[in-house]
Amino acid sequence: MKTKQELKQYFKNGDIPNQEQFWAWQDSYWHKDDKIFIEHVEGLKTTLNNKLNKPSGTGFYFLSQNGDISNFQKIDIQSYYLLYWNGSNFAKSNIYYNNDKIGIGTNTILTEALEVNGNIKTTGLIATGLSNEQGNSDFNKNIIAKADGTLAWEDKTIGRLPFYSPREQATGEKWIDNKPIYRTTVSFDRIPSNGEINLLKNFSDNIETIVSNQMFTKWLARDIKFAGNQWQGQVFITVQPDIVKIKDVRTTDYDYSLIDSFILTLEYTKKTD
Repeated sequence: MKTKQELKQYFKNGDIPNQEQFWAWQDSYWHKDDKIFIEHVEGLKTTLNNKLNKPSGTGFYFLSQNGDISNFQKIDIQSYYLLYWNGSNFAKSNIYYNNDKIGIGTNTILTEALEVNGNIKTTGLIATGLSNEQGNSDFNKNIIAKADGTLAWEDKTIGRLPFYSPREQATGEKWIDNKPIYRTTVSFDRIPSNGEINLLKNFSDNIETIVSNQMFTKWLARDIKFAGNQWQGQVFITVQPDIVKIKDVRTTDYDYSLIDSFILTLEYTKKTD
């Protein structure tokens, strides 16, 4: 192939170029029908090597750059799941969002704004929408757990166990050792003749400390009714965690089954708390 300077010498004024010179001129240039190879275009091969290829398939991608090399990386995405960065890629989290409802660990959200498949741990919970009672120091409601698994507001006077009940109940108070205090009330209408009442049949066998006791005795055979642990220095009632002893100190071998009724309320702590 001839250089430009060599070709110019064939076409000076007055010269008559021959066939070989015309052919040399044509062979020195690209015709529009000729294919130009990449290696014949200066720098094109290097440029193309650095070109970012189009990703294959459908979906969402992000561009990663490593020095002079660029690549597409597909985002691991699934409908309605929020994404998070796992250190090398965006991946599907376990947080499901659809129609302004959020599910954590579940995508079967029915009516609630938030549904969690698992436990929730929080250092604080704020309930709003309490209307005018929010700033009321006499606010008289409790949060209760309902049978359907929901929490609800309820008046403190509703749904409580009777304050005195044959069923053991927590008083909501604590003893000096910080253990919870329980209360049980039992009415005995049959008293053993020896005056000893076994408490283990009616009270917890787990009693550790008796915090207080209240009692009322109805004794029609002697025409007396009294509250407390003694009557006129003659009849004394002692209470232990497992037994109650009634003793008339002036009468030997008295038949205490003549006592019509004996009501006992114990407040106590438990060994296992």
